[in-house]
Amino acid sequence: LSGGMRHCAQVVPRKAGPAFRERFCSECRARGVIVSASRLRVVCGRAPTNQHTGGIWNEGSDNGWPQHRVVNQVCSSTGPPLVILREETTATFAGLAAMPPGESGWVRFRVGRTLEPLIGLPATPEPPRMR
Repeated sequence: LSGGMRHCAQVVPRKAGPAFRERFCSECRARGVIVSASRLRVVCGRAPTNQHTGGIWNEGSDNGWPQHRVVNQVCSSTGPPLVILREETTATFAGLAAMPPGESGWVRFRVGRTLEPLIGLPATPEPPRMR
């Protein structure tokens, strides 16, 4: 999800249809996930639901979006729903607005029922660890 910036151990779900947070390694659950703002889009209007498949990516959509994940979309989330694109692109898509890059160009998300952006990001977040 971090675009190859982290090399986490593969997570093998303990049961069929695991909770979303159980698809992440313990380090990502504890420290969060860092995503480049260039892969983020703000949903304009109603957010579609995520497909419930074995992976985390939605396989495109009727509106022409590429592989993506809708995040920050549960009732307890604050702010607008966001879309994380699997691949970086400068293309525009109907119903999605570009995410402002902020000072660092990265956004850290807390892993829970969904991914929720953390408020008060540092100007330069710690770089993802390469293993």
